[in-house]
Amino acid sequence: MSVQLNGQQIQFGKSNPIIEKGVTLVPVRSLLEKMDVKVKWDEATRTVSGAKEGLSLSLQIGSTNATANGKAVKLDALPKQIRNVIYVPLRFVAEAAGYKVAWSLRQVDLSIKEQSEGSKAFCGR
Repeated sequence: MSVQLNGQQIQFGKSNPIIEKGVTLVPVRSLLEKMDVKVKWDEATRTVSGAKEGLSLSLQIGSTNATANGKAVKLDALPKQIRNVIYVPLRFVAEAAGYKVAWSLRQVDLSIKEQSEGSKAFCGR
């Protein structure tokens, strides 16, 4: 499976995206850094957070509760850690950051929305 951001393929290195129960999980650091989002990891609480102008999000390993721009969101899949790599639901992160998500076969295309909707309501799929 490949993930493209504005027409450019995101390189996840040795940690490829995975699909669990119909939900695509991706290594969060690779995705957020490509979106110019600053990533922080809190080992004590096992929480990953991201921030940039107009966006803040937070997810905790093993919890379907997340926040995006101060709003609580229920995720369709648990964020997880596999061999020191944090995997998160792709759709949640992309939509929170203002991207449109489109599938075609084994490729996910993320494209910036005309108007950033990062602060509006979105789904956690």
